[in-house]
Amino acid sequence: QEKNFTDIISANLKILTNRLDKIEKEVDVNKSKVLSIENDLRDFKESLNFQETTIMEKINKITKRYEKEINNLNKKTLDLENRSRRNNLRLDGIFEKPNENWNECENAVKEMFKKQLKISNEIIIERAHRIGQPKEDKKPRTIVLKLLNFQDKTKILNATKNLRGTGIYVNEDFAKETMESRRMLWEEVKKLRLE
Repeated sequence: QEKNFTDIISANLKILTNRLDKIEKEVDVNKSKVLSIENDLRDFKESLNFQETTIMEKINKITKRYEKEINNLNKKTLDLENRSRRNNLRLDGIFEKPNENWNECENAVKEMFKKQLKISNEIIIERAHRIGQPKEDKKPRTIVLKLLNFQDKTKILNATKNLRGTGIYVNEDFAKETMESRRMLWEEVKKLRLE
């Protein structure tokens, strides 16, 4: 009986040992699979990082190109706007009638040409109008004057010396951005003159 008992225990041990060996082999296989998956994941992450970097570089390159194009278009638009104002002048300090219409505004400008600027020959005005809302302090609004030809504009600018002490000012009309740039440049010139 002892032999039978030993044989049974031996047989059971052999079965358990075989099962343990099989489990160890499966664990080893699973470890290999996990390591392989980890390696694949690492490679995938590296590939993703590389692709992300490449995509970001391309996006930055495209963004810079479009920013440059937009900047160039803005410059061209500004240039076109300034060219469209080539024959324009801005007049400040000309008396404004209550509820003044465009004809009255144009007549006030023509009168100023004769009396203050002392320009005798006819200046051809395409349009003259005030800008902005009427002011509560009754200060006259700026007049934007569009002339038919550039020679008349030059004639007016040359005659502005006759306006000294009258409170009337004649300036060239530029786009808002150009006027701001010129104002800032003028401030710098003033500072340099003081030094």
